[in-house]
Amino acid sequence: LEGIDKAEDRAVHFEARGVIMACGRRRTAVDPIGGAPRGERPAVIGFQTVMPGAPFPDEIVLHFFDEGYLGVAPVEGRVWNLCGIVRADIVRGGQKGFKAVLERWLHADPVLNEGYGDALLSAPWQTVALPAFRVRGPVIQDLPCAGDYAGAIHPFCGDGIAIALQSGCLAARWMDRFLRDEIEWPQMLRGYARAWSRMFLRRFRWSGWLNAWVAHGWLRRWGARLLSRIPGGVNFLYRRTRGIA
Repeated sequence: LEGIDKAEDRAVHFEARGVIMACGRRRTAVDPIGGAPRGERPAVIGFQTVMPGAPFPDEIVLHFFDEGYLGVAPVEGRVWNLCGIVRADIVRGGQKGFKAVLERWLHADPVLNEGYGDALLSAPWQTVALPAFRVRGPVIQDLPCAGDYAGAIHPFCGDGIAIALQSGCLAARWMDRFLRDEIEWPQMLRGYARAWSRMFLRRFRWSGWLNAWVAHGWLRRWGARLLSRIPGGVNFLYRRTRGIA
């Protein structure tokens, strides 16, 4: 493996019998080995902050807008986690651009503005540009892939960290069989790909459908009304996006 140590600005070389690609969703190179990753225009801007002692209700609340959504969730000890996404094409000028979007959202939602406007505008938001949420696949160029590199699930599903940990453990188990000379490399790749697909592919399909639902205002409004009339509808979606039968 060839790479660049950015801290010391020098080339580095590694040798190993096996490699698991788990370098995150930001790597978009066609060839994952060597060279700088090829850039990809961000699809959305993710934002998050933690607010202690804020005047929020002790429940999960989602506020949807045409350009994205904002979620508020209690953590513990009177601390709330606030996060969401907004379309990248409407954010201009970094933090100032994000604050402008937030002000528009507050203006469009009088309940949110009157109750929490000052707290939201003064919060220390962290933002990050994210590429599209999609499945790349568990095997790329004869290498097993785990975490967001194999597939980045939509944050609305709230299962990205769990998938990263589970897929990493799954890849490690198959790699261990190869390192113990129980199976050859091609067998390891095929076995891992099948196991990954059985465990995660259905979740990503549900994530794609939910992403389309969240992104389109008329579909979101229609879907919300439908879910409110179906007993257990929300629980059904929760279980499907978490791989719970």
